[in-house]
Amino acid sequence: MKRLILCFFCFASLLGQNIPDRPSDIQYPALKTQIPNRTQNMHDLQQAKAFLVEDHALPLIQINLYAKGGGYLEPQGKEGLSELTATMLQNGGTESLAPQAFQERLDFLSTEIEVSISDTRLTASLNCLTSNLDESLQLFFDMLQRPRLDAERLAIEKQNMLEQLRRRNDDTRAMEPRYWSRLLYGPSFYSNHLATQTSIDSIDAASIRQFKDQILVQGNLVLAVSGDITPATLKKVMKSHLAKFAKGSKPADPPKDWQMADPGLYGVQKDGVNQTRVTAGYLGLTHGNPDRPAVDVMNEILGGGGFTSRITSRIRSDEGLAYSAGSQFSTGFDTPGTFRIVYQSKNESVAFALKIALEEIQKIRDVPVSEEELKIAKEGVVSGLLPFFDDPASTAQQFARAYMINEDPEYLAKYQESVRKITVADVQQAAQKYLNRDKLIILLTGDLAGCLPGDGNHGSLEEVTGLKLERLPLFDPLTLQPLEPTN
Repeated sequence: MKRLILCFFCFASLLGQNIPDRPSDIQYPALKTQIPNRTQNMHDLQQAKAFLVEDHALPLIQINLYAKGGGYLEPQGKEGLSELTATMLQNGGTESLAPQAFQERLDFLSTEIEVSISDTRLTASLNCLTSNLDESLQLFFDMLQRPRLDAERLAIEKQNMLEQLRRRNDDTRAMEPRYWSRLLYGPSFYSNHLATQTSIDSIDAASIRQFKDQILVQGNLVLAVSGDITPATLKKVMKSHLAKFAKGSKPADPPKDWQMADPGLYGVQKDGVNQTRVTAGYLGLTHGNPDRPAVDVMNEILGGGGFTSRITSRIRSDEGLAYSAGSQFSTGFDTPGTFRIVYQSKNESVAFALKIALEEIQKIRDVPVSEEELKIAKEGVVSGLLPFFDDPASTAQQFARAYMINEDPEYLAKYQESVRKITVADVQQAAQKYLNRDKLIILLTGDLAGCLPGDGNHGSLEEVTGLKLERLPLFDPLTLQPLEPTN
């Protein structure tokens, strides 16, 4: 009886509220990502800065060590050295443990260690149980400071790399990024200095050791730490390990000698495919550009917002020309980011899909977006910040990466507020400033002969673009010497 009376009063109280007739009428508060304070989580370990986000719910600890330096430091003739260095640090054993024994010990401890080196940064990660932290750290720093670089394993890993090179031209997914990078930054830019059989053959253990020692020096290290560990414990366990890194100067900044190709229509022939990959764009923004909030909202409407965005809706949903289509407007740090329209379509519908994308570029420049589009786009951009702070590990890693690029600790909070203030006029102004179809570099990777005529109803590829196709040569996968272009 008491429960019945309670339910009655609850129901009666609800009758006094303004309940919407339909779910679509429910009003939600504006989404706001809570940006933690980076400075409060920073700890000075003398030889390195550390960003710690504690989480004692489980007896687990995750550590990421970052260092400035990567592929741009590779000597001429030793392209591929950064990738091989990362592989050998992880798989080549230590002075005290052969490769297999090292991995078996990690397995016994339920500890995971990984190493990667990009064009500009080394990352070494450790995941372990709290109870195994001391031994896990010993193995981790032995790997970085005293690697064995086992000769037999090195020979195996070099053969593995050569096998990867042989497959460079096997499919368009692998081919497209290489050609796109060459068009955007130029063949002489460091990101386009790719490994060959000759360069891999020239790499030995001494080259690897010298390369990693150039990067792993005191003062060039930043740690992202999360999990079941306190600041006092962190300082205690790290002190002796970090002190064993050599003292040295930070590597020089990456070169900035990129050279973008002229606007045009470029194509790479891949025989035997019934779909062609298309990328159209040019260099974009650098970090800190004050127009970034408006550009991000504009791009969310144009093609970055998934099914609600214009390019995706028209090319995929309305016309069924591609499974995935959209646009990206990235922000770069060491180099400018890129603006890209991307899709993959049947050869005969490539021109029609491109025509639609070009129409949408012009439309967002000429016609103000709707208030509803603006609202959805701003929510989408703000929600894009959530993954940076999803959990303690993501938060610590975001802090460390932001510190490495000297980002203002308040940058993301200010960015979020700027996005909230974007108006319809701001979006159109950003589109008019940063979108220009006459500057587009358009790259096709696939069956060029099948793409050129179009579908017979919406114009040929050259009619749609007003450009004549320039064919780019295939490159030998092992030597990177150009081969005769195919027709």
